[in-house]
Amino acid sequence: MMHSIVNLSYLMFLSILLFFLTMPQIGAENSNQSMKMDEIVITPGKFSIVDRIRSNLTLSKKEIDNFPLIDNDIMRSAQIFPGVISNDFSARFNVRGGEKDEILVRLDGMELYEPFHLQDYGGALSVIDLGLLDRADLLMGGFPAKYGGKMSGVFDIVSKDGDRDKITGNLGIDLINAHVLLEGPLSKQGSWILSIRRGYFDLLLPMIFSL
Repeated sequence: MMHSIVNLSYLMFLSILLFFLTMPQIGAENSNQSMKMDEIVITPGKFSIVDRIRSNLTLSKKEIDNFPLIDNDIMRSAQIFPGVISNDFSARFNVRGGEKDEILVRLDGMELYEPFHLQDYGGALSVIDLGLLDRADLLMGGFPAKYGGKMSGVFDIVSKDGDRDKITGNLGIDLINAHVLLEGPLSKQGSWILSIRRGYFDLLLPMIFSL
């Protein structure tokens, strides 16, 4: 290490002594060459907004048949799910404290605006025959925007395929309603299914109250 001393002075003023340190020069090569590094690939994860985890519960027709429900009603089957509140007098139900009209009911992707019979009596029965059912999904949160503006949940019903081998039918009568289910093949590539349900609870109640 080298050093230098410079003495600066001016008449009538104090002298200024400067002391410089000189560092030895270290040789450094200035190269314009770039350094080649291994390729870095950044890829997004497999997380998708559409596939986010949501409260999705599913019931099959076989499972519904095994539950002790009034007339094995599809809508009444939702009461077995946690977070669902219902009563014995109505097929309507509440999800997690929401209102009954905050639940979207769909059949094969189509919204059912009035899915209940006996509106004057709180909607005691649903309009859908259980024999038509393949499965029912209840979404209670985090469902996509394609289901509309309902806040509490979505009850999505999927109908079964008709019999592709032969024409068959089913007739049922009980104390609450009667139903007819017909199904059969449609050419060689499809099938058809017809379901009719008629509740006569509305006819019995006036007779009971008039006694």
